[in-house]
Amino acid sequence: MVELKIVEQVIYMFYCILLIHRLFQKVNALNFYMSKLSNDLCYETERREDLESKISMTDYLMTSVMKQKEMMVDNFNRSHY
Repeated sequence: MVELKIVEQVIYMFYCILLIHRLFQKVNALNFYMSKLSNDLCYETERREDLESKISMTDYLMTSVMKQKEMMVDNFNRSHY
């Protein structure tokens, strides 16, 4: 009877170890996916900042071109009137 109790406890101990092992596997998988998500978010942030800087530069260039066009139109109007 005592030997059966010891066997049951050993089996239960191995079962607990197996559950803990599975838990650690899930935690490791979760850490991997969280790390991947974090890296993806960092990449997207860098990409967004890069796009914002390109948009800003495009806006600056368009503004500059429009000012230059206005100056050319003004100069043309002055010279012909």
